[in-house]
Amino acid sequence: MMLVNPYVFAAAALFTEPTLIGFTTADRNNTSFSLPVDVPYPVGIETDMVAFAHISTRSGAGTDHVINTPAGWVKISEQGINGFVFMRHAVFSKVLDGSESGTVAFGTTPQLVGTGSALIIGAMSLWGGVDTATLTEGLAVNIGTSANMTGSAVTTAGVDRRVLNFGNAEMTTSATPAFGWTEDYDYNSTESVDSMLSLHSLDAPTAGTVAAVTHTLSASRRWGVISVALRPA
Repeated sequence: MMLVNPYVFAAAALFTEPTLIGFTTADRNNTSFSLPVDVPYPVGIETDMVAFAHISTRSGAGTDHVINTPAGWVKISEQGINGFVFMRHAVFSKVLDGSESGTVAFGTTPQLVGTGSALIIGAMSLWGGVDTATLTEGLAVNIGTSANMTGSAVTTAGVDRRVLNFGNAEMTTSATPAFGWTEDYDYNSTESVDSMLSLHSLDAPTAGTVAAVTHTLSASRRWGVISVALRPA
């Protein structure tokens, strides 16, 4: 079974700084294996907009694996989150030419296995106003086990950045953004095995370091955060 959800926040327009247009979500689970998850492109795509795909995997057999990079996409970062099950999450980017539609398949190598507990879920966010030559800066990652999902400090080299915290936590949970941060999505899988993807963002109008920040989970969970700043067009 796969669930797909589209969300749109802003109409297409000319943007002078990174602006979220919308996002989609999808998940895939099977009692013995998880096929690639087909994540839809959000609506409102125009030339030189940028898509970010956020993918989370969970292997019930504790199997090591990597999340595959589809053709035309760039992997920004991937984290492994060790626990009772082997979890990973990754963020990918793509500069769009305006013709994109349909879905993008994200899978793993090797293919996930695990009786009733293999899972792969994804979200794709669409952004305008991003520098298409150099999308991001200040990449940092963090992992932990607690109710405090902490994004690392991010250093920006210029003005009008948008700092993103891509969060992933095991099981059904929700993440309350830190003060001043915006919740862009908070998505729980609806499959028999649960996992959560979140995206929180913050305007960074001046150059410098955006301090590490804690987004509060509804319960103690294993979690990971990929933090990065978007550069303006």
